[in-house]
Amino acid sequence: MKTLKDKLAENILYRMKMLGMNKTEVCQASGIGHAELSKMAGNPQRITLIFLLKICRGLQSSYSQLFYFNGKMLPNIEIGPKYLQRIKARREALGRSERDAAEDLKIRQSTYKNFEAGVCGIDPLKFENLLYDLDITPDYLSGKDAPKPEAEKPAEEMTNLFTFERDEEFRKLEEEVQTLREKLDAALKIVAKASDLSAQLHELFGI
Repeated sequence: MKTLKDKLAENILYRMKMLGMNKTEVCQASGIGHAELSKMAGNPQRITLIFLLKICRGLQSSYSQLFYFNGKMLPNIEIGPKYLQRIKARREALGRSERDAAEDLKIRQSTYKNFEAGVCGIDPLKFENLLYDLDITPDYLSGKDAPKPEAEKPAEEMTNLFTFERDEEFRKLEEEVQTLREKLDAALKIVAKASDLSAQLHELFGI
């Protein structure tokens, strides 16, 4: 009987085939060693959480996509204690409570509390959303990197917002200028026709 990791391995290999990517290309895109990928293909039980997150990047796939098998989402996944500690630390660093996280994921606070405590697993799609909400990368989970503090983000967001508003303002101005040009062209055509009509009347009636 196929295990969860057997099914994940099948989905990974199927995704590689669909994209027309060989092992070398996947390794370069995901940052996974060639030997590590080969071991996964030979023994799916070697698949780890970090491996899955990295392979998603290489396969241009969402994390939850790999958990679909025969049109159905695979069962809840269990996260190791080390990774749960990193997730909890990141949540607390952002000043977010368990209730905040639960509301974002649309689950009960008690369910989230049990997940973070390692009592139960979590739906793959909700786990993907959690990583996104907390700005967690594979390197952060493995202890190699740390996301930017939340305090640094508003400045970037304001810059992006300003850029967007500025571009939007320029776009509107360009549209207004184009409209004025079209009106001016139409007015010039009317003047030209009026001039021609005046010349014809003068020629016919001496007006």
